[in-house]
Amino acid sequence: MRSFNEPWEPEDIFDRHEAAERRAYLDRIKERNAATAAQEAAAEAARHESARQFTLETTKRAIRRDYEQAGVEPLQVGGDGTPTVSLPLLLSMGWTVADFNGERQLVRPNHERPSHRGDE
Repeated sequence: MRSFNEPWEPEDIFDRHEAAERRAYLDRIKERNAATAAQEAAAEAARHESARQFTLETTKRAIRRDYEQAGVEPLQVGGDGTPTVSLPLLLSMGWTVADFNGERQLVRPNHERPSHRGDE
């Protein structure tokens, strides 16, 4: 007597010819499911890449817009013309935007090193 835990075989309930047809049918279903899964995986990868590209472009536009709104040139620009550091990050690190002779410029923060002498 078979246990319910043993794998099911078509020969267990069908004659050999029917079992062979069933096995071929199951193989076709498995192939179709594998092809469908591969198509879905490719579509998912394409959606993921599209979302990644959209996010990158949106971020680049936001970084450029921040500099344009502040009226300053970015410190460093990548090969595609996009600033490599966002203005809000620079401002949070102590940089400021100041007017010099009618031109707005980024000003580096003045970080003085603490003295290690004990008499000061």
